[in-house]
Amino acid sequence: MRVFVKLFRAVVLVAAAWLFLTGFSSRPQLLSPAGWAVLTASDEGLGAGAGINEGACDVAADGWVSVSAGYAFTVAIAPGGVLWAWGNNEFGQLGHGDDAERNEPECTGVADYWVLVSAGHSHTVAINSSGELWAWGYNSSGRLGLGDSVDRSEPALIESENSWAFVSAGYAHTLAITTGGELWAWGNNVYGQLGLGDNVDRYEPTRVGQAGNWASVSAGGMHSLAVTSGGELWAWGLNDSGQLGLGDDVARNEPARIEAGNTWIAVSAGGMHSVAIASGGGLWAWGQNNLGQVGDGSDENRNAPVRIGGASNWAAVAAGGAGYTLALTAGGQLWAWGNNGDGQLGLGDNEARNEPVRIGLADNWVAVAAGAGHALAINSSGELWAWGRNSFGKLGLGDTEPRNLPTQVSRAMAADG
Repeated sequence: MRVFVKLFRAVVLVAAAWLFLTGFSSRPQLLSPAGWAVLTASDEGLGAGAGINEGACDVAADGWVSVSAGYAFTVAIAPGGVLWAWGNNEFGQLGHGDDAERNEPECTGVADYWVLVSAGHSHTVAINSSGELWAWGYNSSGRLGLGDSVDRSEPALIESENSWAFVSAGYAHTLAITTGGELWAWGNNVYGQLGLGDNVDRYEPTRVGQAGNWASVSAGGMHSLAVTSGGELWAWGLNDSGQLGLGDDVARNEPARIEAGNTWIAVSAGGMHSVAIASGGGLWAWGQNNLGQVGDGSDENRNAPVRIGGASNWAAVAAGGAGYTLALTAGGQLWAWGNNGDGQLGLGDNEARNEPVRIGLADNWVAVAAGAGHALAINSSGELWAWGRNSFGKLGLGDTEPRNLPTQVSRAMAADG
């Protein structure tokens, strides 16, 4: 029976991977690999700001600050830096210390100072206010960066002299930027998505090149995108649908600059497509387009950036792993396009769109997240709304029924847990 269960899990993971990619988001001193160490949140003596804070969940203020959607789970930060998670938890990716799924938000009870969190396919990474980087969940190919392939069901600290500023979890790899602008990568590298010039997996953070001017990064299905402080856009990894935006379908195992004549300010890598915002507020997209996820009115793949519409007021964008896209305007409007098989566009139906369509009439949206078939957004009142596929309860609504319209997520039922 145990062998059968393991085989079944393997089949499910392969199927999930296919869905994620095709059906479906002063300079510190360097350390040698031997300089990395692993500590769990329950260990004592981690230094200032680390460890369990059992009272954090009890005093958490109403509202939400940020949210990130993985393949079948969701993580979010509440005021005060308190971390909440719900949905699938087979590999401990919720950080609750077990493998039980949740269909409504549950506080992790670990610290109360998180500033950034990113959900991958089945793993989670987060940065606290001290600049420490933590990881938990599925650890195949070393995507947690802890020097091994052992799963973790609660946050584990990667101890280093680096102070971290930004992190992004992809399907099976992770990218992070230090406060000094250095780019580091680890995890699966079968298509060169780590940008290290080879196709060898890394189980510990490894520096990408010698540049110290990286500003933001996005880890997609099997490709990576990053923006420098000067507004240059670079891409590497899998490129079979043109998702690197380099004018061809050839994979790259080192960062290659996208020459589009723009200065870039934001970028998001989906399963097999990419979207970015230029400094003038224009929206551009490229890559797989079989479901209209590029948003140019066609279903043809694009191997170079194409301008989406003529608007110049785009402020944020999220490329979903299930072939769809969400974007916010500077005026707080929320738009969606692409695959809509599970209602992930939030338009009240299940019809795909190949051009941006506005979701409702609200103009107070401030943040958005696109997972594999489910979406979430936060408004200026701090309310969290969710819609789309709801397997494992990843919408956080207390059930597993899908929604094709935004539905508010409440912490009221979970607050006593």
